[in-house]
Amino acid sequence: ESNRQILSIEFIKPVEKAYDLTLHSEQAVEVGAPGGAAWSLNPPQSLDVERESGTLTLSAEDTLVEIESLAGLRQVNAPDNALIAYRFNARPFALALRLKRVEPVINVADRVRARLEEARLVVLHDLALDVEKAGIYALDLTPPPGFVVADVRGTGVEDWNLAGGAAGGPKVLRVNFSARVLGSRHLELQLEQALKTFPDRITVEPLRVKGAERETAQIGAAPAPGIRLRTAELSGLREIPVRSLQKPADTPAALPYEELLAYTAEQPDWSLSLACERLAPRVVADVFNLVTVGDGIVGG
Repeated sequence: ESNRQILSIEFIKPVEKAYDLTLHSEQAVEVGAPGGAAWSLNPPQSLDVERESGTLTLSAEDTLVEIESLAGLRQVNAPDNALIAYRFNARPFALALRLKRVEPVINVADRVRARLEEARLVVLHDLALDVEKAGIYALDLTPPPGFVVADVRGTGVEDWNLAGGAAGGPKVLRVNFSARVLGSRHLELQLEQALKTFPDRITVEPLRVKGAERETAQIGAAPAPGIRLRTAELSGLREIPVRSLQKPADTPAALPYEELLAYTAEQPDWSLSLACERLAPRVVADVFNLVTVGDGIVGG
C-alpha cells in the first residue's frame, strides 16, 4: 500500500521481553551498465516502534562498491569478510552506492592431444584454467570449424551446449558450472572430425576461450598404426622434443608418450598443418620346420 510492501508476522503466543527475528530479502541489481549502477540501500523498517537503532554491515562478491553519499549513519569497525559497517540510532537514514562489476581475469594453459585414425580426427583439449579477481559461473569457448564437440568433462560442470554465433559467426560452446569458479580448475573437451576419405593433410587449430587474458598451448600429434605424420606448416608454433610435453593428469608417469610430434605456442592464434601418409603393409614371418623320420614314414 502507498507504493510500499508491508510484511505482517503473527506469533503463536504473546512475545515478551527480548525476541530475535531474521528476515531475508532480495533485490535484483544490474551492475553491468557503463560506469556502474547507482543504488540506494533501503532495508526493512519496523513500524509502530518507540525507538529503533542498529548496525548496517555491507559485503560484496565480485562487485566494486563506492559510497556516494550517506546520512544518519556513523561508521564503525567492520567484521571479517565485510567491506564497511555503520551504526544508526534513529530513522530515517540514507546510503547511496555505486556498484561496478569486477571482471574476472582468466589464464588458460591448453594441453592438446591430436590423434589421426582411419576415418576420424580426434583432438583432446585439457584446459588448465586459472580464474582471478572475480569468479565465473559459465565459460564460453569457440571450437575450430569442422569439428563436433563429443564430450565435456570437469569438476563442477553442470551442463554444456553448442549454439550458433551472432550474425552467422562461429559457433560458441558454453560450459555452465554448478558453483562459482575462482582459482584453478581443469576442463577436458573432446572434439572429433569425421573423414570420408583418407586426407593428404590435416589442420589442428586452437580452442579459444572467450575473455581469456593469456592463452598458451602444448600440442602433441599421434597417428594410429599404419599412418605416418609429418610437419607441413607451422604458424605461431615451434617444434619441441616429445619428452618436453606435459603429460595429462590422467596418464601415469611411467607410461611412454604416445605422441610422435610435439609443439608449443605462447600466443593464442596458432595453426598446425600435418602431412598424412598411409604406410604400405609390411609382413614379417618366422617359420619353424620340424621333420620326423620314422619307420617307413617321414612327417613334417
